[in-house]
Amino acid sequence: DKVHCVTKIYKLNTSILTNGNYLFAGFDNLYQCCDLTFNLTNGSHMFDGCVKMPNPNTENWHFSGTDLSYMFNNCSSLTSVTLNIPDNITDISYIYKGCSMLTDISGSVFGEGITNIISWIPSNLTTANNITVKTNQKLFKGHTKIKHIDGLTLGDSITDISSWFEDCISLISDFLFNYNIVNCTNTFKGCSSIINIHSNWKICRADTTAINCYK
Repeated sequence: DKVHCVTKIYKLNTSILTNGNYLFAGFDNLYQCCDLTFNLTNGSHMFDGCVKMPNPNTENWHFSGTDLSYMFNNCSSLTSVTLNIPDNITDISYIYKGCSMLTDISGSVFGEGITNIISWIPSNLTTANNITVKTNQKLFKGHTKIKHIDGLTLGDSITDISSWFEDCISLISDFLFNYNIVNCTNTFKGCSSIINIHSNWKICRADTTAINCYK
């Protein structure tokens, strides 16, 4: 099969491409991708099975569709990915399934349209610094290995962060929230390693913040 012979990709002509689904699936000897630029609709299973794929530069990756599910499925050599997920994307389920070496997604953006997050999170993720979260989905709830989410930025529409980090037992980040948070119930419930939370709640009063956040 010809896909097994491809080891490097330097340029991608997207003028003849519209859909990125399964575009590089099965390229199991691909070990070099040089700053690809593309404008595609979806990216489901785009790099499925690219077990030697290095950490990609995603700065010029643009998607106008709704589906990025299984995008990096079984890309077992990835250690760090920064991905800007636009507001039009709704499905990121299993996006990093099988990425056992992936520990860092710092700088990523999670668009407000995301609704399907089933098993999206890398199994060994520890670091997500300087990320922007615009979706209301509880992206990190129950993930026991995440440690660092420093520099978290919330989208303007986020007012409910209840249970967002519930049972993240390894979380040690120093949080600073300066947003119009309406509901922070159980936000850090079970976060036994947490250090500090500096909050400027506009609705959750100072005398009840601790109860709401740590209950």
